[in-house]
Amino acid sequence: MFFSIVALAVAAVGQAVFATPLSATTTNVGASFPKSELKVELVTPHSNVTAGQNGLHPDTTQATFPADLLLCFDSLCGSCESFDLSTVPLDTCEIEFFFNSVAIAQPSGSGLPFAVFVTPPNLCATGAQIPIVNECFSVTPNSFDDFILQL
Repeated sequence: MFFSIVALAVAAVGQAVFATPLSATTTNVGASFPKSELKVELVTPHSNVTAGQNGLHPDTTQATFPADLLLCFDSLCGSCESFDLSTVPLDTCEIEFFFNSVAIAQPSGSGLPFAVFVTPPNLCATGAQIPIVNECFSVTPNSFDDFILQL
């Protein structure tokens, strides 16, 4: 009996460690984005920006938000969990679930003044940067389940 209680307590603590305070909504907005493969070169996440649709760095006078990170179950951004990037803390490893494609949905298309990296499980020290907004990137066959924003 005592062992069962201890096992349940350890399992509950283990789940709390991996829980995230972020709230997600389900969306398929990324299904209409152009499709690409994410160039997976694992690098140390560093200060950078996410390019706008025209490929240039974001202009601070353009609207950064709303902008949502889409982590998708399929490889074409058709079934995604959406995270409001204005609520995601910088320099904090966010642990979610395994995903097969990613996108940053930003209506203004202006880009972000920070970089968004997707990372392998428990390795937020290395990641692959999402280079541009409003484009769907397949990440299969790589295993990613974490992400981090770097200013």
